[in-house]
Amino acid sequence: MNDINTIAEARQKKLVLWGYVIHIIVYLIALGMPPVILVPIIYLIIIRKFVLIDWLRSHIKWQLVTIGFAIAVVLVGALLFFLGVREINQTPSLIGTISPTIAVGLWIALPFWLIYRLVFGLINYGKEARIERLFP
Repeated sequence: MNDINTIAEARQKKLVLWGYVIHIIVYLIALGMPPVILVPIIYLIIIRKFVLIDWLRSHIKWQLVTIGFAIAVVLVGALLFFLGVREINQTPSLIGTISPTIAVGLWIALPFWLIYRLVFGLINYGKEARIERLFP
C-alpha cells in the first residue's frame, strides 16, 4: 500500500511542477500575446481536483493567486493609462500626468514580482513545504 501512495504522490508532484513550468513558458509568451495567460488558469483548475496532498494544494492556490493578481495589475494599469491619456487629450491635469506614470510603474514592477513568486514557489516546492501565506 505504501508503494501506491508513493506513486500517487509522485504523480501529484509532477502535476504541480508542470504548473510552474507552464507559468514560466506562458509568461514569456504572454509578453507578445496576453490571452495566452488563460492556459495556466485552465490547467490549474483542472489538476486541482486530482491533487490531494495538502502541501501540493497550497502550491496550486499560490499559482492561482499569482495569476489572478497579475491579471488585476495589468487591468488596473490599463485603466489608469487610458484614463490618463484621455485626460491629457481633453485638458491637461494632474490625473492625466500621474495615472499613466503609475500604470507604467505597475507594468515595470510586475515581471519582477512574477519572478519572485515563481522562485519562491519553486524553492518551497523543492523543499516539499506548504506555502502558508498567499501574499508574502
